[in-house]
Amino acid sequence: GTIKHNYWLGASDQEEEGLWKFVNNQPVPMGTPFWGPGEPNGGEANNCAILNQSNNHYWYDVDCGNSYNAICLRNL
Repeated sequence: GTIKHNYWLGASDQEEEGLWKFVNNQPVPMGTPFWGPGEPNGGEANNCAILNQSNNHYWYDVDCGNSYNAICLRNL
């Protein structure tokens, strides 16, 4: 079978709880079709976002200390 991975999105609400921003300081889109149902839901415990490949590529908030692969942004 295919291995499914989760990936860091380079987004967090560490500076201000509930205000999600990417590492380039751009705002993170909220709601569908990006975030998984009920996400982000971790409050102060989960301040970083991942792309969950095994669940329709929805975004989820997780503990920033978890270990995931990274997604890189590249100018073309």
